[in-house]
Amino acid sequence: MEYPRILEAGEQGLVVEMGCGIDPGVNDRVIGFYRHLANLHIPGWIEAIPSYRSILVLFVPSLLPKAVLRERLLMELERFESDSSVQVRQVDIPVVYGGLWGPDLSDVAAYAGLEEKEVIQIHSSGDYRVYMLGFTPGFPYLGGLDPRIAMPRLESPRTEIPAGSVGIAGTQTGVYPIASPGGWRLIGRTPLSLFSPENDPPARIQPGDRVRFIPMDEKDLADNSMDSRGKCRTSPLGGCKDDAIAHVLQPGFLTTIQDHGRWGYQHLGVPTSGAMDQRAFQLANLLLKNNPHTPVLEMTLAGTEIEFLQDTCAAVTGADLGAELNGRPFPLWSSAPVQSGSVLRFTQRRGGCRAYLAVSGGFQVVPLMGSASTYLRGQWGGLDGRALKAGDYLMGGQGTESKAGYSVPEELRSYIDDRGPIPVIPGPQEDAFTEDAVDCFYRSTYSVSSQSDRMGIRLDGPKLTHRQGADIISDGIPPGAIQIPGHGTPIVMTADRQTTGGYAKIGVVTRTGLDRLAQLIPGDRITFCRIEPDDAEGRFLREDSMMQKWVQSIQNKQSLKWILTLNNQRYSVTIQEKE
Repeated sequence: MEYPRILEAGEQGLVVEMGCGIDPGVNDRVIGFYRHLANLHIPGWIEAIPSYRSILVLFVPSLLPKAVLRERLLMELERFESDSSVQVRQVDIPVVYGGLWGPDLSDVAAYAGLEEKEVIQIHSSGDYRVYMLGFTPGFPYLGGLDPRIAMPRLESPRTEIPAGSVGIAGTQTGVYPIASPGGWRLIGRTPLSLFSPENDPPARIQPGDRVRFIPMDEKDLADNSMDSRGKCRTSPLGGCKDDAIAHVLQPGFLTTIQDHGRWGYQHLGVPTSGAMDQRAFQLANLLLKNNPHTPVLEMTLAGTEIEFLQDTCAAVTGADLGAELNGRPFPLWSSAPVQSGSVLRFTQRRGGCRAYLAVSGGFQVVPLMGSASTYLRGQWGGLDGRALKAGDYLMGGQGTESKAGYSVPEELRSYIDDRGPIPVIPGPQEDAFTEDAVDCFYRSTYSVSSQSDRMGIRLDGPKLTHRQGADIISDGIPPGAIQIPGHGTPIVMTADRQTTGGYAKIGVVTRTGLDRLAQLIPGDRITFCRIEPDDAEGRFLREDSMMQKWVQSIQNKQSLKWILTLNNQRYSVTIQEKE
């Protein structure tokens, strides 16, 4: 097999594979080419995610056709070969080994047949390569662990590992930048903050860096210096009644503030988050002539009950959760005026899973990493990184002219009621599955599991067989990637997905397919159909064109056009009038 090679990764992704294994030379080329691409500022480029041996490139097809990008990547690969040097940055990490900070140090020593001090000496004398970041925000995958202290993961992972913990898993070592579950053997902890969403860049360690661990004495630590590791501070995002646009009376099952997502940081392991149903989210804003990426409320299964404290206009799109304003039905997929003192509540779910509430000017919070989206696992973004609760006051943005009376045409919202097969583009590891498994996937019916969440839609149904096991060398995960772990059943990766993963991907769900999946509830049954990349790109462009025509009609300005722009590597959409 010849390298480099370029593989399909959905409508908006291409994978550039630089080699076939975990190899320092291959990773040098990955990091070098990633940096080379990042400096080109290609129009239509969203971002790229480097990993052990490959780079996932994400882009906007309506600005950068896939065929054009493929040719550009091949051209840049030829240019890059003449200058493949990678500058190395050294990062020293102080570590308190053993005891409370490293509860598994004694087990590692026993497994290796060494004294604890020998394990510490071996671990701290290593020079570790940062192959990639992923798993959780800022988590570095470090290569170069001495095989004498290698040890398998825990059979039963811990439910929460403190931020700053230094661990061993097999022949790898790493540091947990934020508190999270995990199965690595913990041998120490660092007082350094390795990740903070308020910093620029948010991650202390970058792909391509080298890391050394420096032993330190526990007595050199302040009493509570480690207890607060990884607790991400956010600015006060709620407000008081005098300034608020709305008061939360009942929060509903799960209501969060979301926008388009946190793009531009996936190379640091930061999930994009954002609205699960991107079409419903954007349409709610467009009904009010907001920027399409203005923050809204995403409500899951059961909606919130809020009292408006200012006159405004509002729109509800997505699932039908029985919206009522002052006891009367509130129109879905339409914009309508709302007076101060009015109460909007959602009485019962009639169809769909997630509804979106937008107001004129949007719900305003302090953005983190360029986005207002709530990332629940990281506890940042939105309203203090959490779901809404009773008593919250929501701030509103500056609205413009009245925007009542607009409706979304049926052809733009009919996808929610579509019960046809979900379209899937063949994935970059389709060849990791037997022919029978691929055939089984496309002819089988699956049901949505109750274990589904914003990270992924888990499916129950026939188990699929891998040719040589489920694990692959970890690489980037595009939106809609369908991973098949060792248990054989699919997981469709969604808004809060991790940025890299080590399971084979049989396919990638299309953009509209993802929006449809976001509206399914546990027990709903679905099937999949194969769609070739060129056909998927054609659908993508037709859907964008249909949206643009509707935007022009409600603006009543034929000179208006939809422009997708990139700003400091963050993907945003604006509507801009020609002069």
